[in-house]
Amino acid sequence: MDSLIVPFEVVNVPFSNFQANLQTYLQTNLQAKQLDIKSFSASATIFCCDPCDTSNLYVLLCQRAYRDDALGKDNSWGGTWETPGGSRELGEELPDTAFRETEEETGLHVSHVSSHVYLTLFNHKNVPMARCTFHTDVHEELRPQRRWCDEQQRAIGPKDSGIKLIPGEHMDFCWATEAQIRNSLPYNAANTQSGLVILENKRDVILAIFGRLRRSQIDMVKLPVNNRR
Repeated sequence: MDSLIVPFEVVNVPFSNFQANLQTYLQTNLQAKQLDIKSFSASATIFCCDPCDTSNLYVLLCQRAYRDDALGKDNSWGGTWETPGGSRELGEELPDTAFRETEEETGLHVSHVSSHVYLTLFNHKNVPMARCTFHTDVHEELRPQRRWCDEQQRAIGPKDSGIKLIPGEHMDFCWATEAQIRNSLPYNAANTQSGLVILENKRDVILAIFGRLRRSQIDMVKLPVNNRR
């Protein structure tokens, strides 16, 4: 089992109850075995339309920096593209992790979240991990001004278009279409210098959300003005 969809209510609980809550749901609905997850993270997908062509939908991607000089360390999966997100902090619920990371990494503020969450289970350096991906809307008005260009194989357009990156975590951003995500390159540690490189499990979740949006299968829940913080 690598990725599945669970109701927002399953993860929208105090973290001390989350693992038991999730395990009960998996065993009841999917006959899943006992999980032994050591690390949790959360991410958020943010979409917008081209105002000149509302049929064309774009997702926001950020490119991971190769090195965080402030911490004096290389970043895992440097050069790859991803949606905003990061590790859960002590005392934090997983939805709050996604909302905080979105604000910190992009300067955007979540206003709505979908009623279903994408849970991805994976191993990194032999450590069992879980990532919850929340589909969100934000308060800010969005325009896909900096986009991925297939011909040049890079992001083009103004960088001062409302997205504020954290140096050391991300070095670029762009808006990409469903077709571009589908045609993205798999991760290869030896070559992340060019092309739209996305980790497979992250790509699959983004494509699944694109599909549900096309089929109008996503319901959104409004958050309080100050989110949950």
